[in-house]
Amino acid sequence: MFEYENERHEDISEFSSALIIEKEWNKWVGTANLYLIYEWGSDIDNDFETAMSLQTRYRYSRNLEPAIEYYSSEDSDGIGPILMGNVKLDGRKKIYWETGVILGLDNETPDQTFKFSFEFKLFYCFNNSTA
Repeated sequence: MFEYENERHEDISEFSSALIIEKEWNKWVGTANLYLIYEWGSDIDNDFETAMSLQTRYRYSRNLEPAIEYYSSEDSDGIGPILMGNVKLDGRKKIYWETGVILGLDNETPDQTFKFSFEFKLFYCFNNSTA
């Protein structure tokens, strides 16, 4: 994954690259996101940073997957429980959901960060055959 950010009202730019690794062990899934970040501009010190996020989840069922996530970067360290899953609706529609709380592990990280994500997906199938 690659990402570029540019601040509108300051001379600050950032380019980051992440290596995403996933391993499955039966009903367990482990994911690691490893980031290398470079910041530059006249309003910031030019420097490299690293960040990491880890997740271990258990595929209890399609609708419910408990997990634990850990985040570490230059400015924060946090860990916490997450619940996620998906709900199949009529036809080819699905809702993916995720919620949890990340607890700060140091004085620089907020005590709690609440995480909510809901995604609605509608899948279409196109047939280009001529009969």
